[in-house]
Amino acid sequence: MTQEELVRRDKLAALGALVAGVAHELNTPIGNALTMASSMSERTAALRHDLESGLRKSVLEAYLAQAASADEVVLRNLNRAAALVDSFKRIAVDGGGSQRSRFMLGDVVAQLMQSVQAEVRGRELELIEDVEHWLEMDSYPGPLTQALHHLIENSLVHGFDSRSRNHGSITLSAHDSGNGEVAITLSDTGVGIPEENLPRIYDPFFTTRMGSGGSGLGLYITHNIVTGVLGGRIDAASTPGRGASFMLRLPKTAPR
Repeated sequence: MTQEELVRRDKLAALGALVAGVAHELNTPIGNALTMASSMSERTAALRHDLESGLRKSVLEAYLAQAASADEVVLRNLNRAAALVDSFKRIAVDGGGSQRSRFMLGDVVAQLMQSVQAEVRGRELELIEDVEHWLEMDSYPGPLTQALHHLIENSLVHGFDSRSRNHGSITLSAHDSGNGEVAITLSDTGVGIPEENLPRIYDPFFTTRMGSGGSGLGLYITHNIVTGVLGGRIDAASTPGRGASFMLRLPKTAPR
């Protein structure tokens, strides 16, 4: 009972942090859009007043220029808010909303590799695959693909960022552990993860690239998928300057 209570408290604490993060992340784009919409409302009222007293061409041209600028700001911020909401929706991914099937792991990996190959090559990186193709699983291929894709994106964004050399490699390997589990490892030769950051990498909204377009939700979503939907566990290891690796241990038959 004590253990269950501690788990419940941890879940509530995580939920509180997530809700606070959602509010904070959405506040900026929505606030910017509201400010600009309010400003244009006032300018429209002023234009209507000028129209009644005789509208000059220069005033109308100034208003149209302001309106075009306001449209750009509002659309940019609302698109940012929409992208954040989409990320939040992915947090709640669960097995009930995903299609379960029997599949060969090699087929899922091959499709994933094909989808990211162009981006990896564009960064002058090598993508290495070492997978037992005929490894059969009874699980959720969609969430599994999503989790692996997040890990590759994490390597591209953080392991080989603009401050580091691009030449290097990302390796995806998968083998039968022999105990009803599959061991999948995603490793890179990038800059690595500072030791002090390792305990926090799965926290929602934790990111070392604030303001660079990331929401800090990729590894949080990955952790939820691996431990929740797929019924496995995930561990990270890193040596700063020599890369990072993530090991997933997944049951061949996911829990129902």
